[in-house]
Amino acid sequence: MRRSVALVVSLGPVAVAAAVTGCTFLISFDEVPSDVPAPAEASVGEVDATPPEDVTDAGEEDVAPAFPPPCDPTFPLDAVDCTGVTRATCAKRASFSTYPAAGDRANDLVVCSGGRATCVQRCPSGCAEMPTGFPDQCDDCGGRNDGYYCGRDLRGWAPETFDLAVQCRDGGSVRGAICGANKCASACPRPDGPFPSCCVP
Repeated sequence: MRRSVALVVSLGPVAVAAAVTGCTFLISFDEVPSDVPAPAEASVGEVDATPPEDVTDAGEEDVAPAFPPPCDPTFPLDAVDCTGVTRATCAKRASFSTYPAAGDRANDLVVCSGGRATCVQRCPSGCAEMPTGFPDQCDDCGGRNDGYYCGRDLRGWAPETFDLAVQCRDGGSVRGAICGANKCASACPRPDGPFPSCCVP
């Protein structure tokens, strides 16, 4: 009896090892149901086909450029002759006999004070000439329907221009008229003319 026990004990580890090995080979991967979700580890290293979000704009909103634009800090103000110019004036006017090469006469709005230039704005849609005695402005007709607008309804225009009627055509201002204090109607009563249609009695 003692001998047979010893035999079983000595064969025990071999039998256990064989049993473990046998179990390992008895697992059939074909029998796994197809509706069982894959374990989380199976996705490690796989590439997600979903397009990533644009992280460069994360937390940033699309912000439209300021209008009217700020003064150009790189502009050579000392090269502008403001003799006789007392208000914001388009560089294309004859008021400036010369203008620096760094400038753009068609689009620049020059602010003069005390005989010297204090600011040059680079208007994105051109500079709008106002009637004599009123400051010129950066043109705000770009993107607007053809028609007549009051200065008060145009972005960033000076209070002195609020009662001017401005005609926009093909994305640019073509002329302005003085309506008088509180005489420019934002909802023009005669949208097709005669000019100036926004002026009211």
